Amino acid sequence: MAAKQCPDRYYERMESSGDDKLKITRFLSDGSFVLDVGAGGGVLAELLLNRFPNIHVTALDQSNTAVARLNTLADKYPGRLSVVQADFFEFKTEERFDAVIFCSSLHEIFSYCEYEGERFRKETISRALDKAASFLKQGEGKIIIRDGISARYNPKVLLKYTDSALKKLAERYENEFEGFPLEIIHTPLGDIMPYNSMMELLYTITWGEGSFAREVQEWYGYYTMDDWVGEEKRLAYSHKLFLTHTEKYLQPGYKEHLRGKIILQSAPRLDWSGQVYSKPIDFPASNCLVVFERVC
Repeated sequence: MAAKQCPDRYYERMESSGDDKLKITRFLSDGSFVLDVGAGGGVLAELLLNRFPNIHVTALDQSNTAVARLNTLADKYPGRLSVVQADFFEFKTEERFDAVIFCSSLHEIFSYCEYEGERFRKETISRALDKAASFLKQGEGKIIIRDGISARYNPKVLLKYTDSALKKLAERYENEFEGFPLEIIHTPLGDIMPYNSMMELLYTITWGEGSFAREVQEWYGYYTMDDWVGEEKRLAYSHKLFLTHTEKYLQPGYKEHLRGKIILQSAPRLDWSGQVYSKPIDFPASNCLVVFERVC
């Protein structure tokens, strides 16, 4: 996997999600040894180090920019933050951890790492979870995942743009996204597409032009909750890891960034009088928090 060198503005945007990442702290305790996979600019690492005075974080990232930021952060927390520059699949260590965390990084592994020569393969997720399980302490430990989520129920929806710049970015996204077929139908009423296509499109283009070139390469909502249950069956058998927590939610920033720029409705249909009918619908969940815990 080639290293991705992210601009500073990318990490500045990541910092804005710091409050949301606090959810992860509910599943950790002071004194823990934690592996932060794809640590980026260190937002999560610093949250953990500030909240738990005796925690130790190993921050793993492949990007030169990220590692430079993490090394600066490590100077503030001597002996408590270790920085490693490596590809996750090539990373080796004798150290074992109480928790391995994928905080908005597992979808990047899914999107950029190839399995049998192809990107966007669910086998890549299973491989990453197996690798994470190998780093846990004997007979204990957790894998904590905060990432995108797709919906189990995937009806057609109607999306209208009231912002011309956003509409142009959406057109670029439709042409450049390679994760899965978006199945967008352009009509005089607006764009009709599956619910999950709408989620993937909106939650990418809301980042704006500056982040587009990177974000369009990533499939954010790669799993439904049913998919995570499927992973539990495999991990329970091979690593004695069981799902102990699942939740999905809408991160507030998306709604704020898109307010006044789009109209989101159910797919149009004819009502009893023969009139075209469509009703407003809410934004779908953007994120999930999933915890696998070793039970012996």
